[in-house]
Amino acid sequence: MDNQFEKKFKVTLLALLAIIAFSLVYIGYCLTIGFSRVSTKLFELSGVLSSLLGG
Repeated sequence: MDNQFEKKFKVTLLALLAIIAFSLVYIGYCLTIGFSRVSTKLFELSGVLSSLLGG
């Protein structure tokens, strides 16, 4: 009985770890994509501002 419970516990733990790892990777991916988009927008904005000030 204990051995079966231990097996189920390990499987559940592995599943939880897999879910946590996947969500961390997903959050990191979203942050990376979002950050690159934001930096691109900021770069465009600074280019527009410099052209306005220069012109």
